[in-house]
Amino acid sequence: MFKIESAVSEVLTQSRIKVRPNAHLGVWLMYLLPFSLILCSIRHPHETSQIYRLCSALSVGLMGTSLVFILQCTRKKSLTFNRTLHLLPAALTATAFRFWLHAGFFFSLISGLISSVLYWRILLAVLYMFPLSFTLGEAAIAAQALILFLYSTVINVCNASIRTPTKILDISTLIIQVGLCAIGLICILMYRFKHLRNALWFYTVSTIVLSLFVVILLHVLLLQSPILWIVTFLFEDVNRTKMVMYCAACSVAAAVAIDRQIKGAEKATPAVRKVFHIFAVAVFLPGLLYHCSFIYLASGVVFGIFVSLEMLGILNIPPLGSSLQNGFVVYRDEKDTGTVALTPLYLLVGCSLPVWIYPAPCDMLDSAGFNLLPVMSGVLAVGVGDTLAGAIGTKFGKHKWPGTKKTIEGTIGCICSQLILVWVLIYLGYIGYNQHEVLKAVIAIVIGSLVEAKTTQIDNIVLPLVVFIILC
Repeated sequence: MFKIESAVSEVLTQSRIKVRPNAHLGVWLMYLLPFSLILCSIRHPHETSQIYRLCSALSVGLMGTSLVFILQCTRKKSLTFNRTLHLLPAALTATAFRFWLHAGFFFSLISGLISSVLYWRILLAVLYMFPLSFTLGEAAIAAQALILFLYSTVINVCNASIRTPTKILDISTLIIQVGLCAIGLICILMYRFKHLRNALWFYTVSTIVLSLFVVILLHVLLLQSPILWIVTFLFEDVNRTKMVMYCAACSVAAAVAIDRQIKGAEKATPAVRKVFHIFAVAVFLPGLLYHCSFIYLASGVVFGIFVSLEMLGILNIPPLGSSLQNGFVVYRDEKDTGTVALTPLYLLVGCSLPVWIYPAPCDMLDSAGFNLLPVMSGVLAVGVGDTLAGAIGTKFGKHKWPGTKKTIEGTIGCICSQLILVWVLIYLGYIGYNQHEVLKAVIAIVIGSLVEAKTTQIDNIVLPLVVFIILC
């Protein structure tokens, strides 16, 4: 693995690509996300939708292209597009679509090219556009997530134009996808046209784009106002309304904590940053237990808000631009080496990702139900384990793992805290006692904790996927 990373690193340097310093390339991360989808499709064939199966088949090509990327770096010593090599994963993907999913020839061909040509170009674009922000593995996860998101969005919008969605999760998914596409288009316009980077043009363009996508397009697809649907969904049930108010209170408390830290002009310590992990657990855990569909919708909406705030901060758009920049300075850690504040996004994505990629996260009672353990992989690994590992390691840690700053005491705390939470959930009846499932949970927790102790990658992204793969 060291030889492979050295060869890949040499090619990246020759290509003038600057990855995140003080970290390994994380080549193994390139397979986590697509493997998660493929594994879920195999283990839960009756719960996966047609779109999910299509994304799983596309993931075969993403894994193949990732392998081609590594082979080309180690043998060809170049990142130039090689048609012969790239035809292999494209052909493999097209074959999977044609004979496994019985898709049409043209659709299979396009899907194969998306998994190879488009993925390759987006991966390089992420590395070039965000220097020092990602390792290779982290950039690959971002590129793969973008490919899968855009692919599923196009299919979902086409399906909705033919048959109006009626289920809560289907409507929520469509709202999230179209809304995020609108925000993404605004980001692209701001990047391409520099004269739009002032308050007047920014808010004008944003209003027009959001109106076209969120108000008009969604209204046509849903045959009703998406905004009114969200309001009705949030407040038609008393218990859900209480959950909304509870989450709002947690958000206000987090905002107050951020504001006080900024006004104090003091660099946030790791302990201070871990407070937001506690807020995440406080929101996600009860949400998954009682209001899974709300958490599903809210996590997507909040992700869009975070991206918008990041854009405001980078462009320094009033009235929040300067405050957001100050917040980035105060809260950035040693892994925020680029120009983009990725830490808050990583925490949200880490807790939300298992909910987003699980085939059927919510049951008929609006709870994660029988799927609670895999769906709460992010909360378990990042919200509980990573938080307690940092706290216990800082307070009591004396024996460090070789070659890292992490302590053995912190890892023990990471394992024990997660095991205690799982035991409490079993005791309270939220998780059914099954020896096989409990054994899987123990294995997932131990492996995830060891990865947390040794990896130089972003914990908030890596740990949820590692734990999810074992638990799903």
